[in-house]
Amino acid sequence: WISVNCADYNHCGSSDYNTQTAWSPSQAVSTYLDSATLDTRSPSAELDTVLFQGYEPSGTSVEFQFAASNGTSGPWNYTGPDGTPATYWLPLAPGMPLSLSHAYLGFRYFRYRVFLVGTNETSTVRVDSVTVNWSP
Repeated sequence: WISVNCADYNHCGSSDYNTQTAWSPSQAVSTYLDSATLDTRSPSAELDTVLFQGYEPSGTSVEFQFAASNGTSGPWNYTGPDGTPATYWLPLAPGMPLSLSHAYLGFRYFRYRVFLVGTNETSTVRVDSVTVNWSP
């Protein structure tokens, strides 16, 4: 228990009990959502682009990873541009399509994982819809 009110003990002595504090998160606040399994109906489909609609204020980001498979039960290994789970596809802004650079070719089924990243709890990023285009 800390008192910063001189009235609590009827004296302040030589201190004026001024206090100052500051806090900010040491890392980004992040959450993600996995899509349902999507069926291209083609065993040789290629994912072309992804875009999202929503709100992405300064200091936040919307990031994607994709997993592709020829079976509905996977395996579902989510990856980014370099083919590893350590990287993420980063659209420039809501409504701007991002090319997936032929990274997912020859699979019938896919899923995406969308990450919402902020710098603190007051940085609100929102995704209203996701559109993924593919070629058969």
